[in-house]
Amino acid sequence: MGFNCGIVGLPNVGKSTLFNALTRNSVPAENYPFCTVEPNVGIVTVPDERLTNIVRIAKPEKVTHNTLEFVDIAGLVKGASRGEGLGNKFLSHIREVDAICHIVRGFEDDRVVNVNTSVDPVRDAEIINTELILSDLDTVSRKIEKIRNAAKTGEKEAVSEMEILSQIEKTLNEGRMLVYSDLKGEIKEYARKNFLLTAKPMFYVLNISDTSQNSQIVSSFESFVTKQKSKYVKIACKLESDLSEFDERERAQILREAGFEESALSRIIKVGYEVLNLHTFYTIVGTETRAWSLIRGGKIIDAAAKIHTDIAKGFIKGEVIHYYDFIECKGEEGAAKKGRLLIVGRDYVVQDGDIIKIRFNV
Repeated sequence: MGFNCGIVGLPNVGKSTLFNALTRNSVPAENYPFCTVEPNVGIVTVPDERLTNIVRIAKPEKVTHNTLEFVDIAGLVKGASRGEGLGNKFLSHIREVDAICHIVRGFEDDRVVNVNTSVDPVRDAEIINTELILSDLDTVSRKIEKIRNAAKTGEKEAVSEMEILSQIEKTLNEGRMLVYSDLKGEIKEYARKNFLLTAKPMFYVLNISDTSQNSQIVSSFESFVTKQKSKYVKIACKLESDLSEFDERERAQILREAGFEESALSRIIKVGYEVLNLHTFYTIVGTETRAWSLIRGGKIIDAAAKIHTDIAKGFIKGEVIHYYDFIECKGEEGAAKKGRLLIVGRDYVVQDGDIIKIRFNV
């Protein structure tokens, strides 16, 4: 799997509509708060032109794409961190995802109930972010109380953890999301491992109508995103959802006419891989050709572990052909003859597009 992504936002901003557009499923997208109570889950295949080209040459019996899992989490409200609405339950669902897709309303439509009095995506984003910050502060406070006595006695691990927690608490009290803060990498990693919500990679979706791409609402939100140093994509969720039953060619044409060169799914995949710092490698093993995702900077031993832990334990060497060499040389045999097949050790850093084979002994 590439990654799983939780779709969050205030009620009636278009979460379920976006979910339907991405997964081409039909879940309720009703015009009232808390339509979604239990999270809806949809798994989609990641389109991959490189995999298609590899398959043309390798001619495997089985092709396995990367997949993404989208989780449509019910609408959060102001006070969710104190249990308002159905807050605590839904905050717990967010802890389980790899990345947060934070959708905000950027369209005017009197037919769709707005839980606030006006359309203001910056205000709405800040409401949700504040609830995530408050939830993290509660988690950190409880953690501090748990280790306070041990830290006072000078226990080395407790003292070190207390220093980390104090920096995290200070950042949260300043109203800053941990993921966008200037905290050191090891502190952010601690926060992620301890399931703090504001440490999760996050990007925004500005849900617009297909006629409001250049409105003041959009430019105001762009300024907010730039200041925060985050990422966002503009999506006309209703249009995308309405087009879900069209064939691919018709859908692409209508989207281009509306000013969108790529589908919502393609744009979310790109920004999701970007915020999670992922890229793709491939394997051709037996009768199967497969795409995998890996954190950028990951080594071939990490890729081996992703395939199977036994392969990593018994690692002997790796054989690597880059995608472009594989295509130019028309396959593994041609690449080997032209000296494009690399023999690498466990510390080789996997590059985007590498086709790898692991030699191992169990």
